[in-house]
Amino acid sequence: MNVRDWIHVQDHCAAVVAALFEGEPGAVYNFGGGNEMANLDLVKMILKQLGKPESLISYVKDRPGHDRRYAIDSSFAQKQLKWKPRQDFKEGSRPRFSGTSTIRRGGSRCSSGLAGIKFVAAVYHRRKIMRC
Repeated sequence: MNVRDWIHVQDHCAAVVAALFEGEPGAVYNFGGGNEMANLDLVKMILKQLGKPESLISYVKDRPGHDRRYAIDSSFAQKQLKWKPRQDFKEGSRPRFSGTSTIRRGGSRCSSGLAGIKFVAAVYHRRKIMRC
């Protein structure tokens, strides 16, 4: 079983913004969601939420030297940035797998993921201007 620590996209974006505003230059911050789950379990969860059969899963051989588990200790980031993951990954992911959603930001239509990236870029850009 390959296990990963999964983090909700909203928690990850919040962590990046916290690092931009609260972080120290040169510091390294690990962002984890505290949601260790096997890759296969995640795929089954997504298929179930989409109402699709597990027969869609195709198994592949691991590449040589592939890590079985990636663990993240985000305690330093949580303490230094006053940040912590807030989304329950299993519950918070439910609407994300229901199809492509769109939202409006500044009159333009874009996917929810792209809007988050644009927001973080805008925050970073404003901060950069303020520091000049």
